[in-house]
Amino acid sequence: MTMTKRSTRWSRTAAVVLIALVVSMTATVVQGSELVTLRASGTTVSEILQILADRSNLNIVTSPEVEQRIISIQMENTPFEEALNIVVRAAGLAYERVGDTILVADVQTLSTPTGLITRVFDLDYADAETVSEALKFISEDIAIDPVANRVVFRGPHAAVEQAEAVIEH
Repeated sequence: MTMTKRSTRWSRTAAVVLIALVVSMTATVVQGSELVTLRASGTTVSEILQILADRSNLNIVTSPEVEQRIISIQMENTPFEEALNIVVRAAGLAYERVGDTILVADVQTLSTPTGLITRVFDLDYADAETVSEALKFISEDIAIDPVANRVVFRGPHAAVEQAEAVIEH
């Protein structure tokens, strides 16, 4: 390893340690909300998010493109949620909170539905076209087989459960 690479790696490690010290030394609890002070220059978003995760006792999961984003930030006595929002938005990303976990990714990744299920409903007492119209408020991804009187429904698990409840009633 060349001297320049060692020097760069040492500088980045020192910057992360310095950021961690600044955050841990200046974070205080005021009226139940933690205030964060961050000073970082040319630091990856994932390193800053790791520090915020450590301070908040939350899990932060990042998509692969987060590692490539580098930002500089200086904020003092900022509420945790606001600090998280600013860090993520400064990198051109978005986040979604699920319980005690925060998922950070680009906007398109977060808006793409995952875990889609396709379910075929064989109908005995209802018309497939009528049922299809009733299900459009749950999902637009619906097809019908009028000959077999079937509805093919595609959506996330929760949407499939809703469609099942509508069809059963």
